[in-house]
Amino acid sequence: MSTVVITGGSRGIGAAAVELFAARGHKVYFLYEKNHEAASSVAERTGAIPICCDVANSGAVKSAFAQIGDVDILICNAGIMHFGLMSMMEEEAWDRLFAVNVKGILHTVQAVLPDMLLERLETEFTFMLQEKTDATHSAVRFCTSWATTEESVDALCRKLESLS
Repeated sequence: MSTVVITGGSRGIGAAAVELFAARGHKVYFLYEKNHEAASSVAERTGAIPICCDVANSGAVKSAFAQIGDVDILICNAGIMHFGLMSMMEEEAWDRLFAVNVKGILHTVQAVLPDMLLERLETEFTFMLQEKTDATHSAVRFCTSWATTEESVDALCRKLESLS
């Protein structure tokens, strides 16, 4: 039985991932930021363990992972979007977008990568970082600010993939 951590696990694709891994018998933890009701519902349906955590906050991520222990599978799914024209976007919204969508991945990867690399000497590890679908791309094709963070994440994924 593997230990799985899924960020953004209280709704949407994240909640579906929690359900899938829990149904397959894995020990699942999921991080969520605000929606306590949705998190409680997912936890109740799946037996997964919810942890309230803003992935943009490195201290909060370290605290969350201190509760978890060794992680076998990390799914970085937490992400936000800005709806509106980039030309009218406030700098604070841009900063928050990058803090969650890019730095959030940095924080979670930093929390597990050293142990995963050590473990790799004995067994293979799994990394799943923000799988994209055509539907997602179609829905956000005019969202320049989100696309900018997504390209940053793609570059990070390619680099991490080269380590395996």
